[in-house]
Amino acid sequence: MPTVPKAPDPKKTFLMERKFPHLKAMRIAWASNRRIVRPAIGKEPAEKPVSKPLSPEAKRRNEEIAREVSEYRAFLDKMPFSELEVLHREELEKQHLEDDQARFFHAPSAEADLDYWSKMAHWSLDEAIALSFGKAPERVGLESLANISSTESPFVHEYQRTMELARRAIVWKQLFDPVLPTIFVKWAHENDISLPDELIAKVEARSGKHVDWQQEYETILENHKAYAETTEQLIDTLRKRIAHFESNRSEPKPLHTKERESLMKLVLGMAIGGYGFVPAESRSPTATDITNDLVSHGISLNADTVRKWLKEAAEHLPRQIPDD
Repeated sequence: MPTVPKAPDPKKTFLMERKFPHLKAMRIAWASNRRIVRPAIGKEPAEKPVSKPLSPEAKRRNEEIAREVSEYRAFLDKMPFSELEVLHREELEKQHLEDDQARFFHAPSAEADLDYWSKMAHWSLDEAIALSFGKAPERVGLESLANISSTESPFVHEYQRTMELARRAIVWKQLFDPVLPTIFVKWAHENDISLPDELIAKVEARSGKHVDWQQEYETILENHKAYAETTEQLIDTLRKRIAHFESNRSEPKPLHTKERESLMKLVLGMAIGGYGFVPAESRSPTATDITNDLVSHGISLNADTVRKWLKEAAEHLPRQIPDD
């Protein structure tokens, strides 16, 4: 029964072609040991390309390359599968990076005019993402990148990931579409998304640094909270002091009978001597006179109150003994 030839390992084939970029063309030359000669520019083309034998020097060079290819193939065949996987992944990533360098978004014409874009009153979300990579939004955006697979382009992969972060930020009002440049710069900084230094400098120079009103509010609230706590502590201290003083305050002692009598006599003496008070008069003006004098000195006292105390003081007049 005929043996079915084993299909070549695509990973090894890829690695071989990475190591020897012109491997396919070299295989054709090795098969015939001849080289293809095409007509020179400006000359009449032949019916078909003419093949000529390789020179001895070229033949030796081909043999050297063939030996190197054979040795590298043997090296890959002996390599453990896990190591082959790692090598393949690393070379594939290098290939994708090299391919990216040749794509339109890395051309000089795709570089953003950051001075011009920093003057914009707002950016669309797609424009903002393009500018975060230093790319001209006129040339680079979701639409122009749509036909490039993110699995084959590191740039497209990162562009789409950044866009996804921005879209989710919109849901929570961290970003908007369109968005102010200062707001986008702040959001990028908070999320460790790199921006061109020139873009940051120009946006801040034109618009000033974005004021984080939420942070300002929280700072004021925190300061107020600290002030309120301090005030409450002071009030509590005062309450304790007042309670202490009140607990130690002695109650005013009531006047003893003798002291009260002495005070009444004093009032009566001043009323009689100073105001001509006549206790026997039923409508004495003395109470009104005393009240007016007190008012003139800034002391307020009701005339009826004065009259009451004069009446009580009059009771302390010495009783006159009637003549026999």
